[in-house]
Amino acid sequence: MLWQCHTITDTGKVRSVNEDSIYHSEQHQLWAVADGMGGHHRGDIASQAIVNHLRSFTPSSHSGFSLQRIVQILNTANNELVEKAALEDAGVIASTCAILTRSKHSIICSWVGDSRIYRFRNNVLTQLTRDHSYETLIDDMRNSGQKIDDVMIDIQTLTRGVGAESNLNVEHSHFIPQKNDRYLLCTDGLYKEVSHSELQRRYAETADDQALITTLHEAYLAGGARDNLGLTLVTAN
Repeated sequence: MLWQCHTITDTGKVRSVNEDSIYHSEQHQLWAVADGMGGHHRGDIASQAIVNHLRSFTPSSHSGFSLQRIVQILNTANNELVEKAALEDAGVIASTCAILTRSKHSIICSWVGDSRIYRFRNNVLTQLTRDHSYETLIDDMRNSGQKIDDVMIDIQTLTRGVGAESNLNVEHSHFIPQKNDRYLLCTDGLYKEVSHSELQRRYAETADDQALITTLHEAYLAGGARDNLGLTLVTAN
């Protein structure tokens, strides 16, 4: 299969600094978005640090080795950001990230925080990642039968981030790719402005990837563009 990529990033209509970063390497078949965590210091520095370290990634035909390399890279970025925050007495300098890479027989999704990866297949848009937020944590506890009292915290608050803590926990999932799969990596600036059903409709109606990324950008702007945008489309032809 031949893999093609289209990307876009935008500061939006409200923010003065773009804290979202994107990275793609067709040679190494790795694509990523990163989003400096809101409410913290120097989010643009945090997201760019992840991108800078991802440039050292080299793929392996074995998915396990590729996954290990991604974890090592993110741990290096995590340590750098934790140390930087301590040296600058900056509290937290952190970022979310979502990474898609291809090994010999599978697709690997790796993520920290609430940047997302979707797959469009057979006219259905499926979210392949789970947000690392208190909302997800509470849902998991409820689904396991635990009783949850009233929560006195914003459930959208993130529970993980690269640079947020000294010990980084990266989540992964593996999938078998199919021809004509269309993947979407995005920061929360997109899905907070554009609903899942609207994203799916625009995918279904737009076969050309360049036209699709344009229409998704237009939907983001029409929704208010209150946050930064980082968007990457990856298609298997």
